[in-house]
Amino acid sequence: MNKRQFCLFLVEGLSFVELTGSGDKISARLGGDIMYNDDSEKPVGLFIHDKNGTNRMSLYITESGEPSLILRDSNKNPRTLLGRTELINKTTGSTEIRRESSLVLFNEKSNVLWSAP
Repeated sequence: MNKRQFCLFLVEGLSFVELTGSGDKISARLGGDIMYNDDSEKPVGLFIHDKNGTNRMSLYITESGEPSLILRDSNKNPRTLLGRTELINKTTGSTEIRRESSLVLFNEKSNVLWSAP
């Protein structure tokens, strides 16, 4: 079988994207330093969209260096949050900061079903 590989290295080889394919199997590997847009404080991460263009998964490092993973349903509602995030309490309006060890599960109306810790 022919093995095909695509690699993209940025910032003097410290950051990379690697796609490898063999037959009907494809693998992807990402790595490197934390990177931010020059004109924004928003982190650069991995954002996966479905066939309709809806962002279904976001994996990124916050500006303070903490990881976050968000899984969304087809209506763009967050269903699972793993890692650093800020949640707004719908009753009080207060902001709750969740650390990288946090896991939060939501229902289809974005109400918290379960969380730890």
